[in-house]
Formats: sequence, C-alpha cells, structure tokens
Amino acid sequence: MKKSLAITSALIFTLGVAGTAFAAANPFVDVPAKHWSYDAVTKLAQDGVVTGYDNKTFQGDKEITRYEMAVIVAKAMGKAEKANAEDKALIQKLSAEYSKELNTLGVRMDNLEKKVDKLSISGTARVRYDHQKTTVAGVTQDPAIDSHMNLDVFYGYKINNDWSVQGESEWKRNFAGNNYNGFTGPSTDASSVNAQFEQLYVTGPVAGATVKLGKYSYFSNYGLLYDDKITGARVAFGNKVQVGLNYGNSDRNYTEPVQILPGTWVDASRQNNNVMAIDAKWAVNEKLNIVADWEKVKNDKLGTAYGTAPVGAPNAIKYYDFGFDTKLGQNFTLQAMYAKADADTDNNKAHFVQLTYKAADSTKVGSFDIFAAYRKIPGEAFSPVYPTGDWVLNFKGYRLGFDFVPMENSKFTTWYQDGKYVDTVGGQTKDAKVKTYRAQVEFYF
Repeated sequence: MKKSLAITSALIFTLGVAGTAFAAANPFVDVPAKHWSYDAVTKLAQDGVVTGYDNKTFQGDKEITRYEMAVIVAKAMGKAEKANAEDKALIQKLSAEYSKELNTLGVRMDNLEKKVDKLSISGTARVRYDHQKTTVAGVTQDPAIDSHMNLDVFYGYKINNDWSVQGESEWKRNFAGNNYNGFTGPSTDASSVNAQFEQLYVTGPVAGATVKLGKYSYFSNYGLLYDDKITGARVAFGNKVQVGLNYGNSDRNYTEPVQILPGTWVDASRQNNNVMAIDAKWAVNEKLNIVADWEKVKNDKLGTAYGTAPVGAPNAIKYYDFGFDTKLGQNFTLQAMYAKADADTDNNKAHFVQLTYKAADSTKVGSFDIFAAYRKIPGEAFSPVYPTGDWVLNFKGYRLGFDFVPMENSKFTTWYQDGKYVDTVGGQTKDAKVKTYRAQVEFYF
C-alpha cells in the first residue's frame, strides 16, 4: 500500500468518527474543475516534480478534493529543492492556496503518519476455475475441477530504516467439495474456508548483502525447480550479477519410489526435506539475462505408510539448471531453461521454453499478452521439487493462453494445456494423457 493511500484511508476514518461538529467545519471540499491548481499540478507532473495524488491516478480533467490536492502539494514541497525556478514559484503559490489544508493535514496526521509509514498491506483476490481430464489406456477418468475463491494478503512492518518484518497469509474457499490443486487443510467441504500461513520472516542488510531469516518464499530462476516456502535463511548480493544463497527446510511432503531389494521398489513418503540452493542471474544487457541454479534436497525423514520400511534410498538429490530470457524486437520475449538431476534414473532431465507476445500490466487497462510454452519435468527424479506456474509435476506437453487487463489493478487469465505423464509415480500412470483448462480473474490491492 502506498504511503499516500494509507494516509488517505486513515484520515477518512478520522473524519468519519469526528462527528457532525467537525464535519461542519471540514475544509476538504471539492476543488472546482476549472481551478488554476489543476494546470499548476499538471505542469509539475510534466516536469517530474510530482506524480499525482496516489502516484498514478491524478488527471487534469478529474475533479478531486482540496485534501487530495493538498497531498499533491505536500509531495511537491518535499521536492522543492530539486525543482527549477518556475516550478518553485508554482509550489510556493500552491502552498499558499492550500495553507489551511496543509496545516490541518500536518496537525492531524503527523503522529499517525509515522505509524502508518511503518505498516504496509497488499494482496491478491482471485476467482479460479480449473478443469483437468486424465485418460489412461483410452479410458477417461472423472474430471478434477478446482473452482474456488482465494485471498492472499501480504503485510510488513518496518523495525527501523533498514530492517522489517514481512508476512503472508492465504485463505481459500472451494465452490465444490473437492481439493484438487488446493490446500490440504482440515476440511475440503465446499462450505469450509481453508487458511494457510505462508510466510513470516525478518529482512535487512548485512555487510552489503540482503538477508532473510524465517519462513520465506523461495523462487528459483523461472521457478522450474522450486517455487515454495523454506524455513531457514537467504543471503542475496550483487548488482549486474546477482547471487542468492538459501538454506532451510521445506514442510511439504512428497512421494518417491525407492528400492528395498534388488528389483523391488515401493513408493515412500518423505517429509521435511532439507534444501540447499544457489541461484544466480547475470544481466548481460537490457535485452538478455543468463540464469543458473544449483540445489541439493536432502531427505530428513522417511515415512513407512506402505508397510515396508524402504532401505538404500538416496540420501540426497542434486539438481542444476541454466537458461536465459531475451527480448526479440519490441514485443516478443523468449525464455528457455534446461535442468538435470543426479538421480539414478533415465528420466533425469527437464526443460522448458516459452514465447510471449507483449506484456499484460495490471496498471494499464487494455494491456495483454499471448504466450505459448512447452515443458517436460519427470516425476521420479524431480518429485522433491515444486515447479511454478501450476504445471502438473511429472508432465510433458504444451500450454497456450493469454492475459488481459479489463480494469486497473486486475488481470484475466485463461490457458489450455495438453500433454501426458512422464513416469508412473504417485498414482500417476506413465503416458496417461492429461488435459487442463483454466480461467481466472485476479484483483490486486
């Protein structure tokens, strides 16, 4: 949440509870649309002195209140030292015009602003429909349908100028009694709301690096290998070449085939696996980035839910990947990545490529993008990792879709995915056909 928006919300609350006596003397009435202030602020905006009431919504033909205008003037006053002589004169004229509002704003908001400035809240509200069909040996299984509403809230609080506490919580309500691609909460009934604690960590600078301590979201380059939460620590440093060091535990479970006797394999449940990861990104120029990752996933616990305690399971699996993203002309972006695991299986390589036309920007109404992608990520060797983009793990196939921004701070997404399972693992049958369709709309605040 931007500072000015937070201050505005707090002031509206203050005014609302102050009573009719204060309302009768309220100076924050509308500014006439033809008032000279509009032209003055437009000139300051063109010169880069201010960027508007909430950094993007002010337009010269949009009527705003004297309070909102005072907020803009206050911003301009904060940059007066860098303004030219003409703009300084405009700022002085505006400050005289709105002196009462500025005084009231300062008197009533000084202490509150200090507190509000430390707190930040943002998030995403989503409505999604997923429909997935799996066909095994010509027989189509009942479709898995994921229709839900989801609220993802991010919050932060500044400890001081350098360090802050960051957190995330998520709530989901299914429209039907299923839990496909959803939370594993205490109930999957359509009438229930599943809540999930996502992140809580402290972050700040240490010796020129940025440190995270706690439960945080780790996103490897493009998310091919990892897009999940780790409880541990991250140290990131560098500018043109950026490097991140990660160490911690994942609280996710996964199923892995292990050999208990020569030629005899069972599915074993692994829990709380330890993760070590290094990610690097080299910004070669404005159009080209080269990336690489290395991960080591160590099995901390081995479940025995299958009746036989597996032995001889690998102590750890190592992964590495490398790739790039580049701009092709004005409107196209190409991403590609190759990954390999040191697991003892023939299916130990993964890769993906995606071509995107244009880019949907949630702040620009009418913006859109169209994308086509192909991905292969085996299930046996890569079962301890959690790829991004809601791709089915143990999948190879293509995806076609687009994003569109129907109104500010929103995005509509739809895509179709077609492919098949790579391995027989975790209840999935090798070469079974998998088709998935998604439609969703997201709102950002």
